Amino acid sequence: MTAAAWWASFSDPHRTAAAEAFAVEAEEWLTPRTTAAELLDAARRHQAGRRG
Repeated sequence: MTAAAWWASFSDPHRTAAAEAFAVEAEEWLTPRTTAAELLDAARRHQAGRRG
């Protein structure tokens, strides 16, 4: 895969929509007291929910 093809894969509409959904949900996870471990755990739950 060329660098251009790799970069282009990030603008795929499905991938872009998934990234936007993740970012919107992640806003709810973050507080001034959120630890890295908590953020990773929330991201893993989000991914598990998407995979069914």
